[in-house]
Amino acid sequence: MKLEQVDCILCGKNDTDLVFKVKDRHFFTVEIFNIVRCKNCGLVYLKSRPDREELKKYYPIEYFSGPAQKEKDSLDFKWENRRKEICDFQG
Repeated sequence: MKLEQVDCILCGKNDTDLVFKVKDRHFFTVEIFNIVRCKNCGLVYLKSRPDREELKKYYPIEYFSGPAQKEKDSLDFKWENRRKEICDFQG
């Protein structure tokens, strides 16, 4: 599996504490994922995550429910909306 290391998707910093390690519960893969907390803003996120191609294996288009336009089905659209929700929540 191809994993990418990411900085905090909220503040862009790379200073984290490990919260816990977890295995995938839905597909029962052997990978272990690190859940970390950003020391700068407190966001808890997946530090080593599957790259875009690998994500398709975990989240096929059928994973998302409800009617949507084709462009709204893209991962880019969903990630951007989630980021906006988090930023709005943080104030």
